[in-house]
Amino acid sequence: MEAGELLAEAARREVREETGLDVEIGAQIDRAEIIGKDGEFHFVVLVFTGRYESGEAIAGDDAAEVRWVAPPEFPGLKMTADTARIIARDTPRQ
Repeated sequence: MEAGELLAEAARREVREETGLDVEIGAQIDRAEIIGKDGEFHFVVLVFTGRYESGEAIAGDDAAEVRWVAPPEFPGLKMTADTARIIARDTPRQ
């Protein structure tokens, strides 16, 4: 976050910077804490709903790739335990 930036503003900016997409940020639905082995880092991630507005998906400078993924592909993706938990909770069953 930047000084004086609201949480939703920061989320919108980060999505734009990391994916090239403009999104409408909705409600905060969860949070996750990612603590590195031996405590070398500690991230607090706030999770919001979002709705695509415009833009073409492109990977930002610290992302290897960006792509749209269908729910059946989720199990094959590398993700944190919290990411898997949140996706499983909020993904409709097919």
